Amino acid sequence: MIRISAKAFATSILTQYQETRENKTYLIVEGEADLNLWNDNFKHKDVIIKVSGDKKVSIEALKILYRELSGQFSVIGIVAIVDADFDYTNKKFYVHKSLFRTDYHDINIMMLKSKVFNKFFNRHCTEKERIKHHLKKKYKTNIKDEEIANKLREYILDSTKTIGILRWINDLKNFNLLFKTLNYYSLIKNNSLEIDINRLITDIIVTNDKTSDFKKRLKNELEEELKSFDKNLICQFCQGHDAFSILAVGINTFLSKRKKDCRMPSLDIHKFFEVAFGLNHLKKYVLYKNLLKWEIGNNPHKIFRI
Repeated sequence: MIRISAKAFATSILTQYQETRENKTYLIVEGEADLNLWNDNFKHKDVIIKVSGDKKVSIEALKILYRELSGQFSVIGIVAIVDADFDYTNKKFYVHKSLFRTDYHDINIMMLKSKVFNKFFNRHCTEKERIKHHLKKKYKTNIKDEEIANKLREYILDSTKTIGILRWINDLKNFNLLFKTLNYYSLIKNNSLEIDINRLITDIIVTNDKTSDFKKRLKNELEEELKSFDKNLICQFCQGHDAFSILAVGINTFLSKRKKDCRMPSLDIHKFFEVAFGLNHLKKYVLYKNLLKWEIGNNPHKIFRI
């Protein structure tokens, strides 16, 4: 998707909104996956979805639209939903009456934490005894059948947080490191879902052409953060893409019987969750409650399908 400026994106919405503001709600989202999710699962017929392609563009465009339109008439029908990313860990972030953040790092983690994961587990994680063996080895205790799905999700998030903390350090320190080329199969220890920290750091260092001194500093910072990590914040640090990618490694190695030439891509896993994550799942989250409150307070503008 071609990136556009916040001004250009706001301008593309401006004229259309002026013509339809009496009966349409404009919902700004970050990406195509968000567009598909809302189109298929949530939105009211009078909602027009606009994809910004970037969180900052979404927020800046919302500011521009409310600032420029407020001088002409009362603006109530434009809403933006963005991924929280690490906002809740910093405690300082932009607030607007029509700007809403996901409960966790991103919508994918909300999906993973929902009962959709149990559906995925029952459908695709077929090697139950093998999974129990791995979980027993991980948690040093016997795992009951009814606990397997939740423990496996806990295992995935625990591994995901290692990469998430490294991403957070990168943001906090402005290291400008790239993570797009991570090879999750090479980062995970054999016959497990555990992240090998040495491989992870080495991968990042090589990809970003950093020095050995920087490598030592990065590893030390990661290990220090892991020591003092607050487990209650795990869903704020885990990125959905990392979690689905780690889940994909598990599916293709020991969670189910699959041949090497029949691997399930992480994109297919994401699509499964995207299709299965319905309004009944979203209703469990604060994001839904806040959006519903906005809808009730801004009649006749609608957000959710009846």
